[in-house]
Amino acid sequence: MAFFFDISTSTKFEISIAIVILCNMLTMAFDHYEMNAGWEYALFCLNIMFTTIYTLEAIVKVIGLRQQYFLYGWNIFDLLIVLVSIAGTNFISRCTW
Repeated sequence: MAFFFDISTSTKFEISIAIVILCNMLTMAFDHYEMNAGWEYALFCLNIMFTTIYTLEAIVKVIGLRQQYFLYGWNIFDLLIVLVSIAGTNFISRCTW
């Protein structure tokens, strides 16, 4: 448990997540009208990758910070976004266009 606490409170972890967020914003900017199937599939795969990273971040923080995780509104908001992303990714993957 101390291992997860050390990771979740480290500056390197926070910087790494910030870089992932910036990369995610960049890939979202590549979405455009009338994309070809290859481009759409690549963005879908990147979305899955980013959702996985955010899910792992939330898990590490919940395990490391335990009840303290739920004392901060930003953490609750972050967890809510992760859960919605997981649900959205699952819904999108089951849709047939």
